[in-house]
Amino acid sequence: MTRCLIGFQIGLLAGLRQGEILALRWKDIDFDNNIIYIRQTLTQKGEIKAGAKNESSVRSVFIPRRLMGKEALPDPLLRQ
Repeated sequence: MTRCLIGFQIGLLAGLRQGEILALRWKDIDFDNNIIYIRQTLTQKGEIKAGAKNESSVRSVFIPRRLMGKEALPDPLLRQ
């Protein structure tokens, strides 16, 4: 499994935009409650923009169970 595939799955199954996926940090993912917090985005210029695209873009998104299983995340990621 590659990082690209994981990013694609997050976009497809959780409905995140490309810039939101690329700006994700480990602290934005709540594995206990299955939530991704969208707090920032990566711009086309490669800059991190706090606050995401607009006010309604700063949100929390439920992580589908399919993304949380061992088949979705490689072992090193599960241990962090």
